[in-house]
Amino acid sequence: MSGVSYRVLVAAPAGPATTTLCTALRGARPQWQVLTASARTSAMAVCGALSLDAVVVDTGLGEDGTALLDDLAAECPRVGRVALTGAPLASAHRTLPRNPPPYPLAMAIQAAVDAAGDDDVDPVTALIANVDDLPSSPATWTRLRTLLADPDVDIRKLSEAISRDVGTTARVMKLVNSAFLGLRRQVTDVREAITVLGLRTISAVVLSAEVMAAFDKLRAVPGLDADALSSHGLATGVVARALLGDRNMADDAFISGLLQDVGQLALASAAPDAFRHCLAEAAWRNLPLHEVEREILGCDHAQTGAALLVLWQMPEPVVTAVAATHTPLTDSLDTPLGVAATVRLAHCLTSTRWSSWRDPGERGELVELAAESEWVLGRSGLEDKLDAVGLVLAGELAGSAAALRA
Repeated sequence: MSGVSYRVLVAAPAGPATTTLCTALRGARPQWQVLTASARTSAMAVCGALSLDAVVVDTGLGEDGTALLDDLAAECPRVGRVALTGAPLASAHRTLPRNPPPYPLAMAIQAAVDAAGDDDVDPVTALIANVDDLPSSPATWTRLRTLLADPDVDIRKLSEAISRDVGTTARVMKLVNSAFLGLRRQVTDVREAITVLGLRTISAVVLSAEVMAAFDKLRAVPGLDADALSSHGLATGVVARALLGDRNMADDAFISGLLQDVGQLALASAAPDAFRHCLAEAAWRNLPLHEVEREILGCDHAQTGAALLVLWQMPEPVVTAVAATHTPLTDSLDTPLGVAATVRLAHCLTSTRWSSWRDPGERGELVELAAESEWVLGRSGLEDKLDAVGLVLAGELAGSAAALRA
């Protein structure tokens, strides 16, 4: 994308700040033509005279800035619209704070141009449709799930399916013998682990091992804490499972929590430069990563992760829960909680009440997350379970993430 030549108009108050912004943008994208206008009327005149790819509107223009965005949306719908403002605007394809660094601005312009060029294309689909190296589904767990569909499956076949991948086998055995499962004796081989733990538990252990191994690929991405990310997923899955009484729903909730950030793997593959810009922008502005992703990419890693899980043929409740990870629960919440709502609650709890398992992408004071979790706990009547869940986190998860990373 950086090699494409765009004609961009920056509509902003005349002065040194605008000059600096335009100079920096030209430096970041030398092949772009960057023009300026300092009023709504002159900006629309330029739009009428020239073929523009994008217009950047600084809301320092006041009401004229908002009106200009509305004019552009109505009269020039194929021109990308970027608003420099303190809050998202419906008439802009992308928004950034005023005086942004040049590279995040360039990425926002590119995304706005793409969005304006085809408003009917889902941004998630556009991101992952033509990517050849998207993360593949956990191979060992997929084989295991196929075998477990047979109620009379032989333990020997299950053991062979797990043992085919040496790395996964090593991680599974480390997790089996860690504090995660609280076994009183050492388990020495996979067949014994299946016998001692049971089929459902060994399936969850295998998935945990493979997902956390997949997150190792993110270690090379600047600004991303892969260890904290995988630990948060594990903790969220355990909390969500503990909060649900129904066994099938509890299993889906565990898987959903574990996979909630798998979309970051997809973004790192599908749009590596843009994803790095999102990470840098979130850190610079001290904003949640998913909010910045929506501004720059038009979608967040939860939505991208859900799309990836559809390709992996994951169960529908898991896909729905992952897609809704960063969607606040509202007054329309049903009780008792379903899988998606429970996973969202677990995400909030592990980022606030048990902050040692916090999602590294959730930045700031997290007051809203804490308030949301308290409200949901009160409405669902789950407060009485929290002490027991806290003991699970303090006891069973101690050392488990480290065992998987070793």
